[in-house]
Amino acid sequence: EAMAGFLHAVCGEVEMKAESSSDGDSCFNTIAEENSAQLLELQTILRSSDALTASQGKEELKRLAQSAQAFVEFEWHSWEVQVVDSLAKALDGIAGEFVESEERLMSSTTLADDALEAVSLMEGRAVQRTRRQSMARRKTASQALEAEIALLEQEVAREKAALETMQAKQRTHVAGKEALRDHLALSEKVKPSRALAESLQHRFLTLKGMHSWSPLVIDETTIVVGFIGASSKTCIKVGFSFDKTGSVTCQSSVEPSLIKQRRGKKLKLTPLITEYVVANIGVLVESINKTKLKHGSDIVGFLQELEMLHGRLETTTSELFGLYKRYNGGILMEADPVGGKTDFLLSVDFTSLSDDSTALRATFELNSSYPFAPLNISLDDPEGKVDVDSMRRQLVKSAKPGFGYLSRTCDTVAAFLR
Repeated sequence: EAMAGFLHAVCGEVEMKAESSSDGDSCFNTIAEENSAQLLELQTILRSSDALTASQGKEELKRLAQSAQAFVEFEWHSWEVQVVDSLAKALDGIAGEFVESEERLMSSTTLADDALEAVSLMEGRAVQRTRRQSMARRKTASQALEAEIALLEQEVAREKAALETMQAKQRTHVAGKEALRDHLALSEKVKPSRALAESLQHRFLTLKGMHSWSPLVIDETTIVVGFIGASSKTCIKVGFSFDKTGSVTCQSSVEPSLIKQRRGKKLKLTPLITEYVVANIGVLVESINKTKLKHGSDIVGFLQELEMLHGRLETTTSELFGLYKRYNGGILMEADPVGGKTDFLLSVDFTSLSDDSTALRATFELNSSYPFAPLNISLDDPEGKVDVDSMRRQLVKSAKPGFGYLSRTCDTVAAFLR
């Protein structure tokens, strides 16, 4: 402010001098007073008509102008010195004020720094409190967001399950439509074959039950049938496998589980009869496993042959079971020591009607040709009371080979002893 006032004063003085300098008379009077001698000499020269004097007058006039200019410059410099002295005094005052201002400024700066530090500390605490509050709000918002996300995930899972259910229903619906379309197409194709199928079904129902085997597996390369006997020991499984050449390989094995499919009476064989059945079934299975047919068309004839062999064994087994029940403890069966695998000796004790003692023991030789070949019979009369020759003639006359041959023979012997 002091400097501004000083400059304002200087500018005002400069304006006053400028106004005073615009008055030419005063300025001339001042110069005339300072250079009166030169002016008088200049007037003398100007009034002279001599050329030399005129030249001197010009020089004098020039020197007068220089003197006037020097005077003016002296006055200006003097004024400038005064201004500078005044400025120096003003600056000294300003410097003192500046030092005081600097001290006040330093004090204010110190106070400002302390205040700033206090404000910073307060702001730090406020920021920490704000941060804690912000973290708490964020935590609460995060928990709410997590809960919302969990609900959204559950909803997405439900929607996904519903979508999968709808897709499954759609696939089922499409599959059903395709199946229906295929069924309709097949129905159109089946119509021409319906009459033939009904005819074949009638034939099948007519022939059903006329054979002792039933199909188990039928596919492009394999046929398996089962022969179901009256006992689990006589149930066998026979398989036919086709190779690339068209020939057929036969496989067979005993399959006791097939007895579950039997609808008729089941026999519980005694150990004596079981030995005979096992031996004969074993030979039959062994012979089947050694058989190889040239063509698939040979299976029908081979099954018929097996059915006859298996049926003959079934009939013989049933007949032996009946004889065992009839004669109970008076019957004995064992393998023929000098015969083949299927040769057995059957001994039957016939008792006397008077004292229940053994009147006659008949031993029959059973082999693979039974019952279509005559039996070799040994008659043993321990007391010699029986006419054995007459009995033999009666047996030849009354007991003929065929199914039930053994039973008829035993009936003839029992009738003869009465």
